[in-house]
Amino acid sequence: MRPLVQVFKESFVEILYEEDHNIIVANWMGYLKQEDIRLGCMALNDFIRKSRIKKHLSNQSQLKVLSRDVQNYIIDTWYPEAEKLGLQKIAIFASADIFARDSVDHVNLNIGRGNLEIRTKHSMQQCMDWLIN
Repeated sequence: MRPLVQVFKESFVEILYEEDHNIIVANWMGYLKQEDIRLGCMALNDFIRKSRIKKHLSNQSQLKVLSRDVQNYIIDTWYPEAEKLGLQKIAIFASADIFARDSVDHVNLNIGRGNLEIRTKHSMQQCMDWLIN
């Protein structure tokens, strides 16, 4: 497998491209403000559109609790936009922090998914395996 290519970096997210399987990886960090999530998701959407990405790995292992505004943005705006762009599968590597994991679970239980498949996994390798197969 070729090394991941960095396509975007800020203090709260690093976005990488895995060329062999056409997967976009986002490594989220810390407490996200609404403007952080918007900026990160716009970068994701730009790359999804440009590269016709179908699969996304959201590494949330370093993420803290998501505020209600951030949760609502993901549910109401980003998931529908990403699906319209052709995204089909999202694998989530969840934070070990119980409160962060609960806020992420709230987001994933409250979306109108359409055809977007979302799975939470317990390791980066499990995420990649599910996305590839």
